Amino acid sequence: MLLFLDVLLTLQYGQSNALVAALMILAFLAFERDRQTGAAASITLGAAVKVFPIAGLSLAAFYPRRGRFAAIFVAALAVTAALPLLVTSLDTLVAQYHSWRGLEAMEALRRGDSILYYFHAWLGVDWPNWPVQLAGTILLLLPLAVRWERRTSADFRRLFLCSLLVYVVLFNHASEPPTFIVAYTGIVIWYMSASPSQVRTAVLALTLLVMVAVDVDIFPRSFKQDILVPYRIRGIPALVAWIVMQWELL
Repeated sequence: MLLFLDVLLTLQYGQSNALVAALMILAFLAFERDRQTGAAASITLGAAVKVFPIAGLSLAAFYPRRGRFAAIFVAALAVTAALPLLVTSLDTLVAQYHSWRGLEAMEALRRGDSILYYFHAWLGVDWPNWPVQLAGTILLLLPLAVRWERRTSADFRRLFLCSLLVYVVLFNHASEPPTFIVAYTGIVIWYMSASPSQVRTAVLALTLLVMVAVDVDIFPRSFKQDILVPYRIRGIPALVAWIVMQWELL
């Protein structure tokens, strides 16, 4: 129910972000049930829709038989990549993939509604995207290095999933308003899966406030167009939540 409004709007606009969030969660559940084929299929399908679900591969670090999973994933990726050959020629498919690669190179110059935009807007820096994304990736994976003994804890693994769902949006140069359903899903799971605390409640309240402020016309249109949209406030609760999640993981 907490995500109903955002999911509804995402579906109305014909966006696939809710599906992507569901596939990443399904991959996690498949890992938990030792169904590596299901996990590989979920990540592959997600990556076929949007590139960033490929980050779900990091979940494999928590589970045994990682070599077997890698082989299954490569096979699933190859099958998915070749699937369009059922309806098109090899030359056309290769040309299409080259075209997509060119679009990705152009997209890499964007900052979107991500933390990359906040660095530029708030701090006035004009860094390339990759150093910030690399730093975010290191911070995401840091708990796996310093708290490796906690990998057997279901709570730790679930918390990492929540952090991952926020990370793939927060550090994504192509993030746009509909993409935040993925991050907000992580925030809601994080809140609902543990005992409430003042910090968690405050973060959830901020998230819901931003969702309502942006999606519902409760503010004058001028305020929305002059403040809410230009300052891209959707990412603020995601940034706050991710910092708290990483602190809890450490």
